[in-house]
Amino acid sequence: MVLMHDGLILGLTPQDFIFRVVTFVVVFFIAFLIEHFAIKLSRKALDSSKLPSASIFVNIIRGIIWAFAILAVLQPVFGIQPTAFVTALGVTSIALSFGLQDTISNLVGGLGLMLGGVVKPGDQVSIGTISGEVIDMNWRSTIVRDSWR
Repeated sequence: MVLMHDGLILGLTPQDFIFRVVTFVVVFFIAFLIEHFAIKLSRKALDSSKLPSASIFVNIIRGIIWAFAILAVLQPVFGIQPTAFVTALGVTSIALSFGLQDTISNLVGGLGLMLGGVVKPGDQVSIGTISGEVIDMNWRSTIVRDSWR
């Protein structure tokens, strides 16, 4: 593998190569700063909301910020058209959504329970023949302590 040939680095002039590296570093540094402040603000807002396991919302915010950072460097650094990349991601997500239909349904149901405040830690619940107190909740599961213990 030849990285430099006839004064070109990976087929780029040294100036183009430096521009791409600097663009990459600057975009990701800005994304890091935005992530830091957005996470700080969202944690403050979510802590006051009393949502159980609100960290999923923080992770969603983090993912959105980094997705935009990646889209921002595709064209200037890698020469990839963002529209083609987004189209490929869309087709992939449709295929995955068909395969993960039950999992996605459970995820949405779990988020609905958390956001709606239907059930929260400390509540008494009965599910079938089991009754107990809700100990903890997250987007994936609810932990119930049996009332007979």
